[in-house]
Amino acid sequence: LEFERTKAGGTRLSCATEFANTKRKDYDFVIIMSDGYVEDTITDCILPTLIIITSNGATNFKTKHKVLKMNG
Repeated sequence: LEFERTKAGGTRLSCATEFANTKRKDYDFVIIMSDGYVEDTITDCILPTLIIITSNGATNFKTKHKVLKMNG
């Protein structure tokens, strides 16, 4: 696969949740790891989802999913 870079900085977690929604019959749950510098509101995932944030990451985004921040 080839991707064109559209901008730098930040991560779009909704790509992962949207993908999982299309593959919901193939998976039981979703685990996402990030530094938390993401879009303000993350698309809801149909599957149970855990978002793990690095110890120095941000958690000021909106999501219905469980967010776990790692200890430093």
